[in-house]
Amino acid sequence: MTGTKVLALRTVPLLGWVGLLAGLVYVRGRKPWPHPAVRVAWWIDAVLSVGVHTLQIPVALRHRHDTGHSRSRTALMTFVFGLTWWKTVKPTAAATAITEEDR
Repeated sequence: MTGTKVLALRTVPLLGWVGLLAGLVYVRGRKPWPHPAVRVAWWIDAVLSVGVHTLQIPVALRHRHDTGHSRSRTALMTFVFGLTWWKTVKPTAAATAITEEDR
């Protein structure tokens, strides 16, 4: 997969997080939502960004040996980017080495 395609795929989850933060800032300012559809879209984004990405972490941890990344990095990056991270990350030379964490 090309670097441009990976970047494009990873931009989608980042835009979702920006939308969540913008919604929180907007509501904290005590302003009403401009339209009910915006509130529905925000909740869908919240479920996808938080819920679905969290559910993907166990799967990503099973595949982390292919990438050589630590458990914490794999969990964090999967939470932020979802499967667009762990499906597109390139294997590293460290993936073939056995670390203390793996024992």
